[in-house]
Amino acid sequence: MQPISAHSVPATFREPPAELMIFSRSISDDDLCAWCKHLWYSPGESSLCQRHAGGDWPGATDADGYFQHCGDFSRAANNDAP
Repeated sequence: MQPISAHSVPATFREPPAELMIFSRSISDDDLCAWCKHLWYSPGESSLCQRHAGGDWPGATDADGYFQHCGDFSRAANNDAP
Protein backbone atom coordinates (compact mmCIF):
# COMPACT_ATOMS: atom_id res chain seq x y z
CA MET A 1 0.00 0.00 0.00
CA GLN A 2 1.29 3.47 -0.83
CA PRO A 3 1.71 5.91 2.06
CA ILE A 4 -0.85 8.68 2.46
CA SER A 5 0.50 12.21 2.77
CA ALA A 6 0.62 13.73 6.28
CA HIS A 7 -1.36 16.67 4.84
CA SER A 8 -4.26 14.47 3.72
CA VAL A 9 -7.70 14.83 5.23
CA PRO A 10 -10.30 12.08 4.80
CA ALA A 11 -13.53 12.75 2.93
CA THR A 12 -16.27 14.56 4.84
CA PHE A 13 -19.32 12.75 6.20
CA ARG A 14 -22.35 12.69 3.90
CA GLU A 15 -25.46 10.59 4.52
CA PRO A 16 -26.25 8.35 1.52
CA PRO A 17 -29.87 7.98 0.41
CA ALA A 18 -31.47 5.01 2.24
CA GLU A 19 -32.47 3.22 -0.98
CA LEU A 20 -28.82 3.06 -2.09
CA MET A 21 -27.52 1.54 1.16
CA ILE A 22 -27.83 -1.96 -0.33
CA PHE A 23 -24.68 -1.06 -2.33
CA SER A 24 -22.73 0.16 0.72
CA ARG A 25 -19.66 -1.36 2.32
CA SER A 26 -17.39 -0.77 5.27
CA ILE A 27 -14.53 1.60 4.43
CA SER A 28 -11.32 1.80 6.44
CA ASP A 29 -8.91 4.73 6.66
CA ASP A 30 -6.52 2.40 4.81
CA ASP A 31 -8.87 2.33 1.82
CA LEU A 32 -8.17 4.63 -1.13
CA CYS A 33 -11.92 5.38 -1.07
CA ALA A 34 -11.66 7.14 2.30
CA TRP A 35 -9.78 9.97 0.56
CA CYS A 36 -12.04 10.29 -2.50
CA LYS A 37 -14.66 12.97 -3.20
CA HIS A 38 -17.03 10.34 -4.66
CA LEU A 39 -17.50 8.64 -1.29
CA TRP A 40 -20.54 9.10 0.94
CA TYR A 41 -18.46 8.43 4.05
CA SER A 42 -20.13 7.15 7.21
CA PRO A 43 -17.50 6.56 9.92
CA GLY A 44 -18.27 3.38 11.84
CA GLU A 45 -21.09 2.53 9.41
CA SER A 46 -21.28 1.38 5.80
CA SER A 47 -20.29 3.96 3.19
CA LEU A 48 -21.25 4.33 -0.46
CA CYS A 49 -19.37 5.21 -3.64
CA GLN A 50 -21.35 7.61 -5.82
CA ARG A 51 -19.69 5.96 -8.85
CA HIS A 52 -21.01 2.46 -8.10
CA ALA A 53 -22.76 0.79 -11.00
CA GLY A 54 -25.43 -1.66 -9.96
CA GLY A 55 -23.59 -2.52 -6.79
CA ASP A 56 -20.14 -2.88 -8.34
CA TRP A 57 -17.71 -0.30 -7.04
CA PRO A 58 -15.09 0.97 -9.50
CA GLY A 59 -11.55 0.13 -8.51
CA ALA A 60 -9.41 -2.82 -7.58
CA THR A 61 -8.93 -4.36 -4.15
CA ASP A 62 -5.90 -6.09 -2.69
CA ALA A 63 -5.92 -9.54 -1.08
CA ASP A 64 -7.28 -8.02 2.16
CA GLY A 65 -10.21 -6.32 0.40
CA TYR A 66 -8.89 -2.74 0.60
CA PHE A 67 -9.26 -0.57 -2.50
CA GLN A 68 -5.79 0.32 -3.77
CA HIS A 69 -6.52 1.61 -7.29
CA CYS A 70 -9.50 3.30 -8.91
CA GLY A 71 -9.81 5.01 -12.29
CA ASP A 72 -12.56 7.25 -10.83
CA PHE A 73 -10.50 8.37 -7.81
CA SER A 74 -10.52 12.10 -7.21
CA ARG A 75 -9.17 13.67 -4.02
CA ALA A 76 -11.70 15.15 -1.65
CA ALA A 77 -12.04 18.94 -1.91
CA ASN A 78 -10.83 19.38 1.67
CA ASN A 79 -7.63 17.49 0.84
CA ASP A 80 -4.78 19.87 0.00
CA ALA A 81 -2.14 17.17 -0.38
CA PRO A 82 -0.18 17.19 -3.64
